[in-house]
Amino acid sequence: MDLLQTIDNTNKNFRRNLRKILSFAQDTSFARFIVKPITKAISKKVDEMLIAPNLQANFMLMENHLAKNSYFAGKTISGADIQMCFVVEAGEKQLGYRKFPNLQKYISKIRERSSYQNALKLGGKILPD
Repeated sequence: MDLLQTIDNTNKNFRRNLRKILSFAQDTSFARFIVKPITKAISKKVDEMLIAPNLQANFMLMENHLAKNSYFAGKTISGADIQMCFVVEAGEKQLGYRKFPNLQKYISKIRERSSYQNALKLGGKILPD
């Protein structure tokens, strides 16, 4: 599998898992008082058994790639990095980066760029707190 396919697959998998998190795992507001603890327990199990392992695998793939490369498509920033920036930002919020030092170094490098800072000024935060 070539690098662009890997990036595309990782991006698709992450977005699919993120949709699951946002729609299922975190929205128990529809449940009534008695049902709410049950839905929270189920969503926690789904997260532990399905979502978290898939995210871990995707992030390990990116971590291993960034161990050998400065950016996702080589030695200089490219469109692949712009595409993956949201994925990496969202992953930090969901997983943290203690296990992924290369991803942490990568996102720090991206955040230092003046173009990234200008984009945040124009568009606001990537993810809500």
